[in-house]
Amino acid sequence: MSISLEDKGWKCWRVASHRGKNPVRLLMPLLNISFTEAVGLSGNRMNTSYTNLADSVRNLLNGKEAEVIPIKKLEFPPEFRDITNWGASRIAFNYLLSRGYSEDECELLTLKYKLKTAIAGVFGYRIIIPVYMTMGLVNWTGRHIGTSTAIRYRTLTTDRERSKAVGMPQALLSIDRTLWNYNAISTDRGRCLVLCEGPFDAIRLDFHGVRATCMFGKNLSEYQVGLLERVRNNYDSLYVVLDRDSQLESLMLTDKLRHLSPRFLRLPSDIKDPAELNRNQIERLVCSTSQST
Repeated sequence: MSISLEDKGWKCWRVASHRGKNPVRLLMPLLNISFTEAVGLSGNRMNTSYTNLADSVRNLLNGKEAEVIPIKKLEFPPEFRDITNWGASRIAFNYLLSRGYSEDECELLTLKYKLKTAIAGVFGYRIIIPVYMTMGLVNWTGRHIGTSTAIRYRTLTTDRERSKAVGMPQALLSIDRTLWNYNAISTDRGRCLVLCEGPFDAIRLDFHGVRATCMFGKNLSEYQVGLLERVRNNYDSLYVVLDRDSQLESLMLTDKLRHLSPRFLRLPSDIKDPAELNRNQIERLVCSTSQST
């Protein structure tokens, strides 16, 4: 392999897909360490110098100690609250009802995925979906539930100055370096794993018994490809279920995930995105496909 000393990344000379600019993705397989350890060694920064990274790898392979940068702790602000069917958080509960969940399912949903809401502040009138990785809570994204023209999703930033400006904590990892539900999909094993665009898509599938994750948008970053590589062998099949208007994105993902042998599933003609699927449709779309392959 080679590591560029001019910040151009790294690559393997044997496997064409093993290349990139993500130091975490490099360190995990090279040193056989966890995601958390790799984040600490790389400093959790995209601007990590590859000259320093090459020195660190060289020292580690020679048995020398490396400085691990401690990882901070991210906590919810005081205005975040649990979603319940009473009080000020009822608007969030009603939104979940409008998405096709029963009252009992809404209660289970909020507990299972630790969903939060807020009635004021930067994340006011949003359902907050926390993002956990192996080191704990690293980010969250909030889906707006009001009738205004506000941006649909708002996510924490890793930029310290921008965080201060809006009065929010600084994310430990940018959202494109994570996969939703990562701790579950990395420890579980099963017939299939489904990759979706948004968190509500993945929540729908996962809640109804099909292990799922999402890329928080239409594009898959190198970090996220690396994370999928780490969990792919836990599952017999990797399926990709995108929104109906994502034909172009499916072509791009085909190229990025080719080495992971994904299978793209098409939604029923009357369904716009996976979050609209009911339990029976999920079983027909995913479970029947899994049993036949």
